[in-house]
Amino acid sequence: MEVVDAALIGRFREINPQVLASEIEFDRAADVSWVWLRKLLEGWRDVLSHPGLNALPPALQATVDLPALRVRAKQARSLHERLFGADGTAWVMSSFIEQSQTMATILGMIEADGLRKDLEAVVGPALPLLLTTMQVHYEDMVAERMSRENRPGDDFRELRTQLRWRIDHYKGAVESLADPDEPESYDIVNRALRSLVLINQRMSAGGTSEEIDESLDGDFVELDLSDPDEPDEPPQLSEEAPAPVEA
Repeated sequence: MEVVDAALIGRFREINPQVLASEIEFDRAADVSWVWLRKLLEGWRDVLSHPGLNALPPALQATVDLPALRVRAKQARSLHERLFGADGTAWVMSSFIEQSQTMATILGMIEADGLRKDLEAVVGPALPLLLTTMQVHYEDMVAERMSRENRPGDDFRELRTQLRWRIDHYKGAVESLADPDEPESYDIVNRALRSLVLINQRMSAGGTSEEIDESLDGDFVELDLSDPDEPDEPPQLSEEAPAPVEA
């Protein structure tokens, strides 16, 4: 049943350690990528503007084009101040949603203020492109986490409505197989419905899932229900369904 499968998959994802671990690992990848950008800017700023480079003889300064490197150091200083300020990348320790908003703000400022060209001139094009691409997935991840957190994990009212409707439909379809002219059909019906009766009894008595499974062992039968009339469509999840008849 698609509805049940979707609900159980969603529930499994909420508590699946592998899903949570994957999200944490991606967050760490984003952290180190932004820290790397900050350190690159700091490196170009500090190394290329170091006064000790003035000790190079003029010929060697010309070999490395020291004036151009000084310009690069100035760009790195300006970018570092505008993108990271005094706090640097301390925000990588904040919550996922706060970090997502901070990264989006920095990337938005890079584009709005026309800083990408200068940034690529200092650190190259690969890292800015990586950060922009990672942001797309990071925002999707945060949205998924918020959806899980805002979804009441134990509220299966709509799913229960669907399940109970289908159980009632199954019960009605099975009972329709009883034929007064064929007494043996009543044995088939009783056997098919016995599983529902046992479940109801066990749940009413507070039985565990293991006890229910044990009591039902061998009591399920497969019936060909292709002959009865085509069933009505099940109720939509957003609609209220009538209370079912207890088996």
